Amino acid sequence: MREQILSSGIAIQQDFRKATRFVMFQTGVADYATHGGTAFVVNYHYKPYALTCLHVPQDFEWSQLVITDVRFGTHFAPLKSVQYASDAKETAVDADILDVAVIEFREAITADFFKGSAYIIDPNTVGTSAVGNRLYVAGFLKELSSIGEKIDAVSCLLEFQDDGPADHDTTLRRAIAEFDRPEFERVTGLSGAPVFDATTKKLCGMVTRAGRDGSRWTLHYVDVRDIMHLLDTVHTRKATTSYRKTIVRKPPPDPSRPIR
Repeated sequence: MREQILSSGIAIQQDFRKATRFVMFQTGVADYATHGGTAFVVNYHYKPYALTCLHVPQDFEWSQLVITDVRFGTHFAPLKSVQYASDAKETAVDADILDVAVIEFREAITADFFKGSAYIIDPNTVGTSAVGNRLYVAGFLKELSSIGEKIDAVSCLLEFQDDGPADHDTTLRRAIAEFDRPEFERVTGLSGAPVFDATTKKLCGMVTRAGRDGSRWTLHYVDVRDIMHLLDTVHTRKATTSYRKTIVRKPPPDPSRPIR
């Protein structure tokens, strides 16, 4: 639990890991299936939403998606709609912000349904990361999880380091890590996982893709600032949104500096 001070001056303690949910789909009365993926529940202006990646259902229907009341809960929140950005312009064309899905629940579902596990979105609880900051990613690994007679969703908390904005996408940031003898071969299932900046103690984004090259793992996540614009557009019922964004990139290496 980390203490945060809301913009109102109220001090709260919240653990972003409690907001995560194992993405699964109800295929029958008591049958469930998954292609992997993570969702997380947020509290935005006292209204709950869930965030995940648009690609996680694959051949399932959104109407089959199960979002539980708590991290490993048994009560399901009925969905009202799934909304996402489209008709992108300029630098947003083909950007990963188009892979962010905002899940809206039916009116009867309030923040209380999630028993304090929804991450409170506030100007003081979210923020863009910076190069070198220590990041935590909380999600569910498909490789280690299973759905049979019982649902065994295996969660993980992985540490990365922010490596700056992506070169090809103004909404994406990069993170890198090296793990010593990890218990997994792939990180399938982290799509939609929240990324928390341990340096600033703020939520800083959501994973859209990840992979490895030998012992080096690279993760791409959508900057929380871009997610906030999308979430606010859904919350305020706007048809469109546009905004400017300043990106601070790593300085190029100094050719006069000797390589050690």
